[in-house]
Amino acid sequence: MSKVNSIATLATVVALGASAATAGTRDIHKYGEFFQNVKAEHVQPLLGGTAYVSHIDYDGIGAKNTTGGEVAIYWHSKEGKRITCIGTPSMGNPYGLGIVDYQGADHTSKYLRTMFPRTEMYRDGKKTGQEHISYDASTGGITTYWYQKLRLWEMRTGHLQTELPAVTWELCPDFPSAKSLGARVNKKQTAKYYLDLIKQDPGTRVLKPEYEAKEPPIVRLDLDFQPMPGQDR
Repeated sequence: MSKVNSIATLATVVALGASAATAGTRDIHKYGEFFQNVKAEHVQPLLGGTAYVSHIDYDGIGAKNTTGGEVAIYWHSKEGKRITCIGTPSMGNPYGLGIVDYQGADHTSKYLRTMFPRTEMYRDGKKTGQEHISYDASTGGITTYWYQKLRLWEMRTGHLQTELPAVTWELCPDFPSAKSLGARVNKKQTAKYYLDLIKQDPGTRVLKPEYEAKEPPIVRLDLDFQPMPGQDR
C-alpha cells in the first residue's frame, strides 16, 4: 500500500495491526468483489468544498464505548487539494496536518481484467496513495477502503458535511483558516470523538444522489487486453 504521508502511515500501522477482536469487526472485501461506487469523473464534484468527518469505527467501539473513535477531519477544496487533520493520541500518535492533491482516476487491473474508479492522492505530481470510497447519498455517509494483500480493508467511516467542525483548530492549530479555504464553521461541533461530535450536531450533510452509482461503475476487459505500463494489478 502506498503511503500518503506520515500520518497515513501511522493510521495503517494502527488499523492493519488491530487485535483479532477488533479486526473481526472491520468491513473487509476480497479484491474484485467490491468497487468504489463513485465514478472517477464524479470524485471531485462530490468531494470538492466539503469536509469528510470520520473515525476508525471498528477500534474498540461497543457497549462500553459510546463516544466513538477519535475524530479525523479532511477538507477537500474544489481545486483538488485535500487538507487533513488526523491523529490517535490515545495510542501515542498526536494529531498532525497533511496536504495532498486528490482526484478520481480509472485504474486498470490486469489481475481482474477490469477497469474501475478509485480516488488517488498526489504530492508534487507524484502519486502517494489511493483508496476506494463508498458513498451513501441518502445520509451523506462515506467509508474509505485501502487495498492490501488482495483485500480492501475498511479504514475510516464518517460523513460529508458542508462545514468544518470547530474542533478542527484545537486538534490541528496549523490548519488553514476557514476564511482562507472559503469554508464555513460548525461552531456546535467541538467534541474530539466522532459519536459525541455528531450528537452535538450532525452537520449539514452532502446529499448528491447523482454521484452515487447504483451499479458498480466497472468495465470488464477482454482476456487479451494489454494494460498500459504500470497498470498491472
